[in-house]
Amino acid sequence: MILEKFILSVYMKNYRQVAAAKKHFMGSVRELLIAATYTADVVGRVTEQTPLVKHFTPLKQSVTNFQNVLKFTVRKMDMLGPVAQGGIDGVRTQILEGIMSVLDDELASIPRQSGAKQQMKADALLSVKKALLNHLATDSEELEPGLPMARAAND
Repeated sequence: MILEKFILSVYMKNYRQVAAAKKHFMGSVRELLIAATYTADVVGRVTEQTPLVKHFTPLKQSVTNFQNVLKFTVRKMDMLGPVAQGGIDGVRTQILEGIMSVLDDELASIPRQSGAKQQMKADALLSVKKALLNHLATDSEELEPGLPMARAAND
């Protein structure tokens, strides 16, 4: 349990970098797919213009199918673009992170040796922060089911 909390804490502190890396990775995958689409278009034109290959239907059909799969995948990635670039989920995540940052600042301002009232305030703030962390982890699990930190927060 302690290890899961540690991993979650490290992940939350570096969430922006992870999100930025994911955004760049998704962008580069999209660019690679577009490059493969253009390459497949060139191969398609070559197969149509080359006399020896022109009548070889299986090759022409395979190239056409490959082009269609690539175009479909790029189109789907474009539809997911707002989510990959942040979108509404990104705004919600930024708001939750902002609230957690304020909670952290408030918790840091409470003296270690404090009275019962201050301890009650700290417990309430920690409960709110834990609820926000669980909500954030649940959101990231919905977007990325294989994420181990999201599962650890729910345990």
